[in-house]
Amino acid sequence: FYDGFILGVPIPADLPAPMTIDIDFRLSVGTEPSGWGGTSLDSGILRLGYWFPIISDLHGYSDTLDPSQSRVADFAVTVDVPSDIWIAQSGVYVSDSVAEDGDTRYVYAGENMRDFALVLSRGFGVSTDVTASGVELRYYADAWSEAGLSDEAIGYRQQRIFATAQDAIAQLESLIGPYPYDTLSIVDVGPTMPGGLEFPGLIYINPTYEPLDRLIYHEVAHQWIYATIGTRTLIDGWIDEGVAEFFERGLPSGFTEVPSPPPGGYAYWLDSSYEEITDDGTRQWYYSLYEQGARFFYEVAWTMGWDPFWTAFRDLYDSYAFESVSAADVLATFQEHSPTDLRPLFDEYFRYPWVWDLLPNR
Repeated sequence: FYDGFILGVPIPADLPAPMTIDIDFRLSVGTEPSGWGGTSLDSGILRLGYWFPIISDLHGYSDTLDPSQSRVADFAVTVDVPSDIWIAQSGVYVSDSVAEDGDTRYVYAGENMRDFALVLSRGFGVSTDVTASGVELRYYADAWSEAGLSDEAIGYRQQRIFATAQDAIAQLESLIGPYPYDTLSIVDVGPTMPGGLEFPGLIYINPTYEPLDRLIYHEVAHQWIYATIGTRTLIDGWIDEGVAEFFERGLPSGFTEVPSPPPGGYAYWLDSSYEEITDDGTRQWYYSLYEQGARFFYEVAWTMGWDPFWTAFRDLYDSYAFESVSAADVLATFQEHSPTDLRPLFDEYFRYPWVWDLLPNR
């Protein structure tokens, strides 16, 4: 079936398992008008995010170009490219060799990843750093974003990116749990990218975006909520985007920066799905999911206390790493660890009929 956006090929449920499925396809990539495209061409940079067919149950796919929901998988990826092309990728480098046609053949691998993203360019320069916990950081800067800058300015930007990523990873590891991969690639994906986009072990950025540190805090936070703790991103957007916004504001401020409601209040309930929220130019999709989500998590922490709040977050990590959580899983975990009844607060933000069925901590 094809609905104008998704081509779906049903697989019979009674096929024997395990099985091997071979899919031969050709991908034709052009530019994407909004700049947010995970798969697109942008000034000589080829972005490849959610670029391959996925085996899944039937669910909505984002027309806002954010990652859709998916389960984790182990990947083995082989790419043949001319020798002058640089590749940024999720996962780890395994080997390279000369292909039959003279191209360079790269082999990569990734474990427990919900996607495997690649970014290719002839203009990349690569710099590296290592976190205190041993995570290799890689920053891929393309020539377009450094044109006209002094060496000092280029060095300052690189230092700023690494310092922010270092701080984000250190704090998130302390508050929630270990960073789940060996590497994190921070990749300049072209001048039309309005901000950033998350993939497991790799984030897209426009390095000219300001405030750049906030962008990196946000996208790095998605490595914990979306990449590690999976969510139904289009149904429960308040979980992954609300949490990322919460950490974008909280990590650099000591968790004191709380978003205020917009004039007139929020247009949507926090549990609104992608089918309810429209992009009508008022940015209510951002206020209602991202900022309202961040404010909700602040209020949960204030109500239950910061110590049990972080205990609940670590419980979510321990219980659902590389799995997927539902809204009920998240709210029940916070309620379980709260010394006070959170259900009245939940009732202010959500329309879930089961909120009052959650058992308070006794």
